[in-house]
Amino acid sequence: MHATPRIPSTAGTGRARVERVAGRSVVTSSYATSPMKLLTPRTAGGGAASVVVSGFGGGILSGDTLSLDLDVGPAAVATLGTQASTKIFHADAEGRPATQRLGARVAAEGFLAVLPDPVVCFADAAYEQRQRFDLEDGAGLVLLDAFTAGRVARSERWRFRRFASRNEVFLRGRLLLHEALELRGEDAADELVTGGFDAFATLAFAGSAAADPEVAGWLGAVSGRRPRRGDAVRVSAGRVGDRPLVTARFAGPSAEHVHAELRAALGCVATRTGTAFGDRRF
Repeated sequence: MHATPRIPSTAGTGRARVERVAGRSVVTSSYATSPMKLLTPRTAGGGAASVVVSGFGGGILSGDTLSLDLDVGPAAVATLGTQASTKIFHADAEGRPATQRLGARVAAEGFLAVLPDPVVCFADAAYEQRQRFDLEDGAGLVLLDAFTAGRVARSERWRFRRFASRNEVFLRGRLLLHEALELRGEDAADELVTGGFDAFATLAFAGSAAADPEVAGWLGAVSGRRPRRGDAVRVSAGRVGDRPLVTARFAGPSAEHVHAELRAALGCVATRTGTAFGDRRF
């Protein structure tokens, strides 16, 4: 019912580089083709360079493919975010997915915080995302990957066709994290699958970020907190073996509820970048 006629697909390509210049992290190059836009606002704290992914139509169309390559130079600090939630419009008659790809490299002693707003799939939408991060010695990564049940206020709760996300993190060429998730709307609508929650987020601290004292303090607080039946947001977190990796998962009734828990988890981002996660909307 929501399928739109087939329209020509577009391929938006973006590239950006962040380097340490005269003691500051700055965006030294930035380039994008429609329908992708890259914004490089100055952060109030001045501790990090900021790259914000935006677009011209408010969302991604069926069949579109957006690809971004980001390089963070030695000792540089960068944040990567979005201007608003990533809206995935209805799939066309052929059901072609909207696709996003991110490839990021973080050089020695560099730091990257990837903090996008959640993905919101419209009814009948199909979406695929693949992200790869390559870290060198001493590099740190904070990665947030979040999505919601859709436009719940418009009665589009779990009515998308397909949502797929894959994240890979490599440290000095060795695989540190490989996580893949695929959901079909009709399955997600089953409370046995999603627990009745409407907003989900995965958070990873990799490389030097996993050893951050603030991350350790938050992890200890979460581990010592017993879940209660009335909790609005469920949180599970822990270290992954002896790897320099901490992962956490959040499930809540709305993006706003999950945002509040994420703000507590991301204190290290404020310390490293000069801008608190709570200063922007999830």
